[in-house]
Amino acid sequence: MDESIVIILQSHVLRLNHNQNSITNSNDDNNNNTSIINSKLSMDCINIKFDEDINFHLLRHWSLYESICHTHDMIISFKLWSSRGLSQLKEFLADLGIPKRE
Repeated sequence: MDESIVIILQSHVLRLNHNQNSITNSNDDNNNNTSIINSKLSMDCINIKFDEDINFHLLRHWSLYESICHTHDMIISFKLWSSRGLSQLKEFLADLGIPKRE
């Protein structure tokens, strides 16, 4: 990814995340305990996190399995050059609930 795009996206993520301190400071001291609990619950529910996606090669033309098998990051992480790595990939896709035809 281009560095300028990453910086722009990170600034948007930081802007969209709610600041817990600003939520709790705006409330009264009497309601402080309940506001902290409510803000923690709301923070867990609406927190946005920046993360990089994996680029699957030719996903539009191949199945997901073939695309994973030809993506360098996935080849390395699953060690797809071995039969054990291929079986781990198949188990991983089964755990995700992805059918074989995808």
